[in-house]
Amino acid sequence: MDVYEDFSKGIEALKAGKFEEAIFFLRRVKRKEPGKISVREVLGRAYFKSGRFKALGEFEFILGNRPDNDYAYFCAGLCLLKLGRREEGLEKMRVVALALNPQSSEYRKIFEKYRQKD
Repeated sequence: MDVYEDFSKGIEALKAGKFEEAIFFLRRVKRKEPGKISVREVLGRAYFKSGRFKALGEFEFILGNRPDNDYAYFCAGLCLLKLGRREEGLEKMRVVALALNPQSSEYRKIFEKYRQKD
């Protein structure tokens, strides 16, 4: 199988809610294209949806290469929150909600939801 085919199968599996299958295909693509931001983002989403918060590493990789990527900040923040690292998670989300993409009502709504939790 070629990279494009594996990537497509990974995306299809993710959309179908078959997260482990998506991870299988996307990890194969990552081994062949380790620097591709698009691959790392979709793999991070699949890890997150499967409850594997090693997704954080994928989003941190993206931020290391694209520090202006609001979606990666948002996802990294969610991962940190799920890992119990509340202050770090809120700070990542604050960067998104208040700085990089202040017009996103979705980011702001989720940020406020977690900010108000005790």
